[in-house]
Amino acid sequence: MHVDFDVLDPQIFGSVGSPTPEGFRPEELLELVRAIAERFEVVGLGLMEYEPAGAEDQALLTSVVKELVAACAGR
Repeated sequence: MHVDFDVLDPQIFGSVGSPTPEGFRPEELLELVRAIAERFEVVGLGLMEYEPAGAEDQALLTSVVKELVAACAGR
């Protein structure tokens, strides 16, 4: 599975090169990934598009990445 963080709403997470206006909230992204992982075995996870811009974004990304990995690992 490939997750490009520029799908997140830049009002919430702006540390990307190509922000998507009115993108997903982190909770929405996690819900989508969980739904896919519940139906299909995820054998690989690529996380892309992070351009560090602030401590808030780093803290959010740390949490989101942990939850994405857990969802894809079936936890």
